[in-house]
Amino acid sequence: MGERRGATPRRVRETPVLNGLSVVICSVVIPTYNRPDQIAAALDALAAQYESDAPFAVIVVDDGSEPALSISNRDRPFPVNLVRLTENRGRAAARNAGISAVDTPLTVFLDDDIRVEPGYMRAVQNRIDPEGSEIGIG
Repeated sequence: MGERRGATPRRVRETPVLNGLSVVICSVVIPTYNRPDQIAAALDALAAQYESDAPFAVIVVDDGSEPALSISNRDRPFPVNLVRLTENRGRAAARNAGISAVDTPLTVFLDDDIRVEPGYMRAVQNRIDPEGSEIGIG
């Protein structure tokens, strides 16, 4: 991507570092219901683009799946927190449950059938200002 003439250069956010380790500033919330293959593929797509200097965490919300969803943190470069709802309450309730588990200044919502392109998470982290944005749409 080349610079356009007259375009304002974008600011690139430097990832905060604490004791030599990059600090996680972004969480991805993914609700799912009875689609274990879809959520596995979504997590694989996120893992394929993970960069240690732009880390993120993932929160998967099992919206009452039968049987209950099981997710392994093995072979994933990021932590996956599984939040279980005891009954299917719908996507909005699942997202609300997911956001209540977030402890980072930035949150990205994805659906379980979304496969993000390489560089997506870095672009989100560079684009959205956690100090000034209440909502971002990308």
